[in-house]
Amino acid sequence: MAQLDNRAGRRLVAGIPLFWLLLFFLIPFLIVLKISFSEVRLAMPPYAPLFQWIQGWPTPKLHFGNYGFLFTDPLYIDAYLYSLTGGPTKTVPGFLPSEQPIEWSADGKALYVYRPGEFPAKVYQLDLATGKRTLWRSLAPADPAGVSQIGPIVMTPDGASYIYGYHRTLSDLYLVEGLK
Repeated sequence: MAQLDNRAGRRLVAGIPLFWLLLFFLIPFLIVLKISFSEVRLAMPPYAPLFQWIQGWPTPKLHFGNYGFLFTDPLYIDAYLYSLTGGPTKTVPGFLPSEQPIEWSADGKALYVYRPGEFPAKVYQLDLATGKRTLWRSLAPADPAGVSQIGPIVMTPDGASYIYGYHRTLSDLYLVEGLK
């Protein structure tokens, strides 16, 4: 009977940290992994499902475009290459996972960022040393009717010039009367 209690105690001692590891590391990691392979859509939920049922079997529907963007955007490529030549990679304090970098400041001490999908698009200047963010501009077209997203945003390092695109969907509603 003493050996049974000893085994149960060992399982309990090992099980509690394992439970916390699963709860606070593995599950959030799997959620982020799911989002990274999902296609973004303008709906609720904002991501397409990873699996679709075809003839009763779940078939994965992986979207690699999120990772392809990392290899095609010059800002990401330059940041990676400069980190290789200048020392170890460092995390930018205050940079949120949902944000996208736009441009380095002219002095190299700040990074301009915005959050895709936010309307109007708020562009922040993020201080690389402290992580302090300062609202630089709020961008929206003069007529916001039908605008669903803003981006990409391109700007000069001194912030004197910028340009952005947006996606607009407009519809017409017709009323037909007297049909039989």
